This record gives sequence, C-alpha cells and structure tokens, in this order.
Amino acid sequence: MDNELAKRIVDKARSILLKPKTTYAWEEIVNGVKVMRQDNSVRKMFAVGANTWRGFRRRDKEGIGPSRLFIGYFTQQKNRLLEELNEVTDSDKLDAIEDRICKELRCAFDNTKNFSQEQLRPYNKLRKPVDIYIEHLVCMAREHDQGRAALVPLLFLPLDSQMFKSERPNPEIFTITELKEFGLSRRSTFASVETRETYCGLQAKLKDKANVVKGFHRIYFDLIWGNRWKNWGCNLFETNPFKKAGKSQVSCTAFG
Repeated sequence: MDNELAKRIVDKARSILLKPKTTYAWEEIVNGVKVMRQDNSVRKMFAVGANTWRGFRRRDKEGIGPSRLFIGYFTQQKNRLLEELNEVTDSDKLDAIEDRICKELRCAFDNTKNFSQEQLRPYNKLRKPVDIYIEHLVCMAREHDQGRAALVPLLFLPLDSQMFKSERPNPEIFTITELKEFGLSRRSTFASVETRETYCGLQAKLKDKANVVKGFHRIYFDLIWGNRWKNWGCNLFETNPFKKAGKSQVSCTAFG
C-alpha cells in the first residue's frame, strides 16, 4: 500500500476508531441503534449485518437464527466481557477471549439443533462475526471510552470476501501470492478460512504489513472496505458505504 495513502488512513482512523465523535451504549450496538446518515435520514444499524447472517443455513427457517444467538450472547455476557476486555494487555490475551467466545457460541448453535456441524466446521465461520462484534464494541461503546486507545491496536481484522478481493488499482490488502500461501483466492469467502492456523497466519501477515507504516494498526485495513477511509462520518456506523449523497448538519473530518 502506498505510504501516502496509509498515512491518510491513519489520520482518518483517529476520528473513527480511536476518538469517535458519536458513541453508543453497548446494548445499542448489539441490539441495533438509529444512526443519522449524511443526507439526514436515519437508519437502524447493528454491529453485524444481514449479509453475514445469510452465510448460516438453518434446517428450519422458522427456528432460531444466527442473529438471535449472537445478539443474545453479547447482551447476556456484557458485564463479563467488559471486565475481561478491560484487563487485556496484548493481542494474545484478546485472541484467547475471542477464541473462547467462538467455542461457547458453537455450543449454543449445537444446542439449537438447527445448524449442521459441517457448515459450522470452518473456524472463521464464527470468528468473523465475533471479530466484528469486538471491533464495533471497542470502537463505539461508551463503556470503552477509557480503554479504547489501548485496545484498538490489538484488534483483529474480520476476514471475509471484501478483504480477499481487495486489489489494485484500489488499496490491496492481500496479494494473490499471499492468498495462495493459505489456499485462498480473490473469490474466497469468510468460510474459506477453515482452520485456526490459517486464521492466525493471515492475522500475523496483516500485523507485519501494518507495522511497516508508523501508527498503522491491523484493524485499520477495515477502513479500506467500502472506502471508509474517505467516506463521511465519525464512527464505524456512519462511515458504512451509503449511496445517496447530501448535506448534513453534522460536521466530521473526511478525506476524498
């Protein structure tokens, strides 16, 4: 990635990830919160959207779905997770917490008997949404206002098709050669990351890439998705890709 572009992403990350102008309560991020968009319209947004949930096939479409399980978990486990996250001092400890969350959610999925074990076999099938929840909660929950600066550099990048297909002339996250090392391609999806070893290898490579630029952290690659690094907005929700253009009464720093 071009150094000048990387520096602009670092600047944008300060106002989106490290010092968001608009924050929310933990429960609002998990259960949905109304967010003002650039054209002054309001949309209800959740940490994890429908595109991710469509990757989970239910035996009974009327039965318990993935969103209900995840939302229930992150709502019920709030106090426990807050305490644990406040004690995190390095990425290994954060990884251990997230890996345990995946295991607990896997048990919850199995208990519903509404999902086949085969489709839940890929490690990243559960880890990707867990990474998204932790990212959004750390970067936007008011409960993390004091510890946000220490936690953001430790976050893991949610791995999905958007990260794998990112290529030149747009900012490139992984080269084709790097993806081939892990048996992946530009057409890979989040479920293509089948093992924890592959997941950890990809995250380590991202960390090495990030360390090349001063002040750049692994999670900053997420700002490449949908051109978040140059979109209007002061936090992750507000910078989500939005087609309609318009003026807003809210003033935020943006690059473009």
